[in-house]
Amino acid sequence: IKVTLSGGEEVPPVQTAGSGLAEFSYDRETRTLKWTINCSGLSGPATMAHLHGPASRGEKGGVAIWLSKQGSTVESPVNGQVILTPEQAEQFVAGRWYVNIHTQANPGGEIRGQAMFPGQ
Repeated sequence: IKVTLSGGEEVPPVQTAGSGLAEFSYDRETRTLKWTINCSGLSGPATMAHLHGPASRGEKGGVAIWLSKQGSTVESPVNGQVILTPEQAEQFVAGRWYVNIHTQANPGGEIRGQAMFPGQ
């Protein structure tokens, strides 16, 4: 799954030169989610990277998964993996999570993109 990240997807939209691409691979049998996220042009260093949900495009959701190490500086690219709970897996597969990259200037999120499987 490839997810394009932009300020226009934030709620409310953020004016930024920042952009990004999150790439996910998901194994439905083991519920293992792996990711690589690249971003550039942000207003400053990324402070946090999360998957939020459940939420549709244009809605806000709570933090579901930390994509970056909690309390550490976020360096692009961000790589990691996690095994989802059955409930998390159901939400992720349904396209109810979004990627959010946070910065000091935009603590609520500077760039965002909805994680949707092709055809959703």
